[in-house]
Amino acid sequence: MEKVYEIQYKESFRTLVLKDSYDLTLLESEEKKVISLIDENRASSIKPISDFIHFFNIGLLMKEAAYSQLKEILTDYGQWREMRYRETTLYFFLPNIVENIIDEDRSEFRYFEGYLIDVEKLCFKNVNIPLIFRVDKKYSPFLMVDEKLKGVLDGMNSGVLSFSEV
Repeated sequence: MEKVYEIQYKESFRTLVLKDSYDLTLLESEEKKVISLIDENRASSIKPISDFIHFFNIGLLMKEAAYSQLKEILTDYGQWREMRYRETTLYFFLPNIVENIIDEDRSEFRYFEGYLIDVEKLCFKNVNIPLIFRVDKKYSPFLMVDEKLKGVLDGMNSGVLSFSEV
């Protein structure tokens, strides 16, 4: 079974948010409108900006240099959105949600009064793992990548992304 990693962002780098809305369904819409971004807050605006920028955990926001390296590799695994931060064009990749990939029998969950409150161990079925994907947010709010894409991102990463083996 190949290894799977969650992607997280280090807080020492800049975080951007949607300028006009907090409606994340806007990111999944088919409308090709360019989305404007702003700094999360004043403290975030003084933090460095790298090729990958923290912008919600459901996708990868990046500068043109990273986009030009990844656009062909990732296109089959989700959708690209163009965004604007000040005068800079950024690119957001929203991976597909993969259903029926979690092996619930081998995974370990903690419940309280019938509600899932924690995922202690997440196991995947013996299927081909996509390069990059999302699972139902009840299992994890983070992006998942396989070992091959982790290696590519590690090589491009300027320290903003961190990886945890699932």
